[in-house]
Amino acid sequence: MTDPNKTSITVILDKSGSMDIVRDDTVGGYNTFIEAQKKLPGDCEITLIQFNQDTEFTYKSKPIQELKEGLNRDSYMPSGYTGLFDAIGKAINEKGAELSALKEEERPGKVMFVIITDGQENASKEFNQDKIREMIDHQKSTYSWDFTFLGANIDTNAASSAIGIDQSKSLSFSTTSKGGASRAFASVNLYAYSVRSASPKDASYSQQDRDSNK
Repeated sequence: MTDPNKTSITVILDKSGSMDIVRDDTVGGYNTFIEAQKKLPGDCEITLIQFNQDTEFTYKSKPIQELKEGLNRDSYMPSGYTGLFDAIGKAINEKGAELSALKEEERPGKVMFVIITDGQENASKEFNQDKIREMIDHQKSTYSWDFTFLGANIDTNAASSAIGIDQSKSLSFSTTSKGGASRAFASVNLYAYSVRSASPKDASYSQQDRDSNK
């Protein structure tokens, strides 16, 4: 049996050039999210992946209480294109390999992926949409992994549905209104609280989340 008191959160964060207009807002929102998650009961580990046309693992499975600082302007520098599918595919493969190497009782009882992007896929080379949907469907049905998708400047419902993420677990946010990225991370924080305190399948965004992120 997996550890019911342990949660693994993987954040897949867009750092393509268009995110530069919300650079500081994204940094602040992410850091606030981390500090809020530290206050929740239970063990939690964080993996942060930043992507443009390349995929960068900033850190892997870091116990959240050991994370002394989050992002800053030097560690989050948007540029380039949007290799979304490659980032998701590599993240799933990495987490799957990591967990398979652990004894079952050492594995987190809850595995959550947070995907944040403000643009359409335009740079992936290793994975395509159909493959990503297949991979997400497999992890959801076989291992009960949870996936949430936040999108700006795209049709978020269509983009999330195309890769197998339910619309109740997707949220649109603004990169043009002040504090848009921060509000999105605040909604993710509440969503993650639901995952950690209850069942991932029951986690979704409220109408208040959707209204506040318009």
